[in-house]
Amino acid sequence: MIVTLLLVSHSLGLSFWNSIASAKGYRSGAARTKREPAAYKKWIVVTSSHSVENIKSLTREGEWQVVVIENTNSVEDRKLEGIHFLGVEEQQLLGYKISEAVLNNSQASRNIGYLYAIERGAEWIFDADDDIELTMDCATVAAPPGGGEMFPQAKIFNPYEFLGLKHLWPRGFPRKYMKNHTNDPDRFCLCHELRTPIVQHSLLRKDAIFSRISVEKSPKNDGSALQDGRENSSGELISRFAPPVILDIGFYTPWHSRNTLFHRSAFFILFQPATLPAKVTEIWRSYFIQKLLHMIGERVGFYPVGNSYSREDTHSSTNDWISDREGERTGELVRFLDAWECPHRKIINCTMLLATELSKRNFWKTLDVKAVQLWINDLQNLGCEFPLRNDFSKHILATAYEHGCGANCRRASLELEPEMDHKIDRSDLKLRAFSELARWCAKSGFSDLLQNLPNSSQLSTFHANNDVLADLTETVLVVTSNYPWNKTIGLLQRLYQPYFGVTIFCGPWFPEDYDDRNGSFPRMLRPFNYIHIEVDEMRSGWFAYYCLAKVKELRLRNVKGYFVMADDTTFNFWNAINLDAVLHPIGHTHSNGEGWWDDPAGSEAAKKTVRLFEEVYKEDPKVQVTWKKFTKGFRSQNNTNSTASELLMRADGWTASDFYYIPSAGLDYYSELMEIFFQAGLFHEIAMSKYLYSVPHRTLENSKFLSLLFPKPRSAWYLNYTAELVMIHPIKLSLLGNYTIRNRAKEEVDGKKPDPGNLKVTHLRIVTGLEIQRQIQETCLSFLKSCMRGY
Repeated sequence: MIVTLLLVSHSLGLSFWNSIASAKGYRSGAARTKREPAAYKKWIVVTSSHSVENIKSLTREGEWQVVVIENTNSVEDRKLEGIHFLGVEEQQLLGYKISEAVLNNSQASRNIGYLYAIERGAEWIFDADDDIELTMDCATVAAPPGGGEMFPQAKIFNPYEFLGLKHLWPRGFPRKYMKNHTNDPDRFCLCHELRTPIVQHSLLRKDAIFSRISVEKSPKNDGSALQDGRENSSGELISRFAPPVILDIGFYTPWHSRNTLFHRSAFFILFQPATLPAKVTEIWRSYFIQKLLHMIGERVGFYPVGNSYSREDTHSSTNDWISDREGERTGELVRFLDAWECPHRKIINCTMLLATELSKRNFWKTLDVKAVQLWINDLQNLGCEFPLRNDFSKHILATAYEHGCGANCRRASLELEPEMDHKIDRSDLKLRAFSELARWCAKSGFSDLLQNLPNSSQLSTFHANNDVLADLTETVLVVTSNYPWNKTIGLLQRLYQPYFGVTIFCGPWFPEDYDDRNGSFPRMLRPFNYIHIEVDEMRSGWFAYYCLAKVKELRLRNVKGYFVMADDTTFNFWNAINLDAVLHPIGHTHSNGEGWWDDPAGSEAAKKTVRLFEEVYKEDPKVQVTWKKFTKGFRSQNNTNSTASELLMRADGWTASDFYYIPSAGLDYYSELMEIFFQAGLFHEIAMSKYLYSVPHRTLENSKFLSLLFPKPRSAWYLNYTAELVMIHPIKLSLLGNYTIRNRAKEEVDGKKPDPGNLKVTHLRIVTGLEIQRQIQETCLSFLKSCMRGY
């Protein structure tokens, strides 16, 4: 069986709290309702006996109407604009049939609130509690991971693990699968376009840790001892970079509905059971919902930072976890739902049949079957149209089917690390990486690299006070490879990964062909984040710019900017760089029409680019915005009144682009432009030159970069390296597995006399820990001068 989860989608972004852009992307069979003249589109449904002030905060954005379902008669003075209090008497007077089954049940009475909102024109319903307070944070809609055969327990997805909290689970996660469960990072995929999820769940902030349960091994039964998440999370927070994630069809995870948004296409699954214990209702209901979603070809999305937080930690104790028996039955429920197939074509019939089957298996009682029937009758009376069944196998986004250039979905992996009060402290990782690199260097005769190193606490303080290194933790490093990755990933990871917020490898990635077990290079580490680019897409580096366009689709949050470097570029990142501006080492230096312009990827591709902008995508508003930005930017940056097509086809040069930086504010424009360039087949160094002509950018002083392209000999890089260089290219790391070459470099550097003053400065830097990475670069990338300075 092929299944997928999904990592973040690029296109169908829908803010959790934006007004719903439109029903674009939703099938015509979505539930439609009768409208009152003053219909409201966005509703919040809560049950409450709590303070009015808590409830009033839910309407502070002004666009939301709130339905409050009370288990007593409504108090007359509770008349507030935008808030509809429904006491028991008001609920009865509404005349909904489901009242017969759910009245006076605080949880199941929500069904009345849903119907009340639907009757008044709701297109979106947010299921909440009155201890939830809305914030202005937006969780943007995203997309899932996948590919490969999955074991039964892999049908269960842990969203907290994906968000960096690997030892935490949502309430209702089947206990049987906790001990050895993993989401398996190699089964994710990244999609360029994906339908917006019609059910969107926002994970609450650290205040509401009711769904964060830690698991420890029990010495008695080798089972799971559940403890409160606050006690065991050690202050860990969801990664600030965490994107949304969408579960693909066939995947399940539990959620508590009190922080979930439902589109009208999903209103038919809003049903709340009436006979289950309170702790079980929401959990089993979420599994029931997911099965029905799969049958109509839809998915549920999870969003990392809530649009809300909980004032009261009312659900965080272990008493709120379901019993051992109920936990075992949850696993049975998931297995049953995964195997169950509906023989009917209408989703109404499937809903009723599934409700009946759950009753037969004692997951709920016959009263719930009756309630489901009454619920459906009420929806029909309100004029709702139910969505059609779909062959869900057509909707599975398996990466096994990833073929050809520009595939909509591709293999990818994103493993994030937790944070402590929104601080990233990787001092232990930095020291461990340095030690491992030092041992690797020692094989070539370099020793004494581990003397005078600071301890973890010292290094943490030193680096926290270094503005350059602190800023790097808010950036993403993208490392590209023109060819299938070889044995150097582990080396690159140790050199860079501890210092950047996220490090992502991009290029042709074939794990079955990657073997670093012979000891010539350090082994690959986890986390290993990658985006697979097909060989034909990368085409030996001709379209390397495409990588950052794919990274953009991850929809990482809170990123200051993106560094992009080829795997044979060395980046001395301790040198200060302005992170608010585009940086390219040389800019558009080669201003004539020589070189690549005579190739089909030059002038012919430029002409095709113009056709795409002016003909193929003439009516595409998104593409036309990019076209206008290109025209405006090109004219303003180059003081010309030429047309965009003339500017694009002008053979005005190329630029070597093995290292550059794009701030987050400019990522959308870069990515949209490069998508068109890629489709047209425009060569990397021409595409980057055209881009630079259209944006303000900075370049490096000649003394800050070193290019070993013609006529300079590549093999003498170690004689030209200095720590003050921002970048040097190329240094072929794959050659460093050859000890003969490394020893030859050592012998040549040995012939140089070290500067005693420089030796003193470098020694002090090592002692303070401010330049530990400089030593890593200068030693273990065979920047062997530092090895000769007698540390």
